[in-house]
Amino acid sequence: MHCNPLPHAMEEFELYPKVCRLLSDRGYSTYQSFPHGRYSPFEVDILGFKRDVEEIFMVEVKLCHINKAVRQGMNRLPYSDYVSLAFPQAYADYVYNKFRFSLESKGFGLIAIDGTAKEMIPPKRSTRLKAVFKKSLLREVYKRFSVQPTL
Repeated sequence: MHCNPLPHAMEEFELYPKVCRLLSDRGYSTYQSFPHGRYSPFEVDILGFKRDVEEIFMVEVKLCHINKAVRQGMNRLPYSDYVSLAFPQAYADYVYNKFRFSLESKGFGLIAIDGTAKEMIPPKRSTRLKAVFKKSLLREVYKRFSVQPTL
């Protein structure tokens, strides 16, 4: 599939609010472009956080490029309880039809974004979660917790 799922030029970050709304509806505080901490050179596109159970849900949003999304998602699994990949609806349909079993075997969820964001595949709890990495990320979350989460 060509990497042109949208009728007009759109930036990835324009899709973030719809994913944040989906996670917010499930009880998560959400943060966009959340830095992984001073020792990590990257940011996660969407971070959802449930304070009462210290649960972290990360979402990598891409316009296309399934391989890049999977690589980034794999890097999130040691830090996060749940990881999903999100794409515009047309590309998400392609990913679902071609890569569903691969995503499920890795534990990734799949989110399709159109007028709203909807879950096509629910994520599984990460089996690669490392307590020390999650604890480090939680410190970063709590440092920023006084800042209002984005919707």
